[in-house]
Amino acid sequence: MQPIHNFAGVVQQRITLPGATDVQDTRIMPNDTGRLQDNAKVQFSEVLDDALQHVSNLEHGADQMRTDYELGLGDDLVGAMIASEKASLSFQAVVQVRNRVVSAYETVFNMPV
Repeated sequence: MQPIHNFAGVVQQRITLPGATDVQDTRIMPNDTGRLQDNAKVQFSEVLDDALQHVSNLEHGADQMRTDYELGLGDDLVGAMIASEKASLSFQAVVQVRNRVVSAYETVFNMPV
C-alpha cells in the first residue's frame, strides 16, 4: 500500500491495487499534529466540510491582507500575494475534487443494474 497525499495534506488515503485479496476498511482522522491517523472513524462529508472551511479561511485571510495593504494598514505586499495564490490554488484543488466526485457519481449512476 502506498499513501496518497492530496488536498494539501488534509486527506490521506491508503489504496490497494485491483485484484488484491487483502481488503481493509481504513478510516482517517486528523491527530494532534494535523497529520491523519489510520483506523479512526470519520465521514467523507466531514473531511470535505473541513477542507471547504480551510479554503474559505484561506480566502478570507487573503482578502483581509489585501484590504489591509490597500488601506495602508499593512506593508506586506509579498505576503498578501502569497496568501492570495495559496487561496487560489486551494480553490482550484477543491474544484478538481468536485469534478472527480461528480464524474464518479455519473459513472455509478449510468451503470446497468
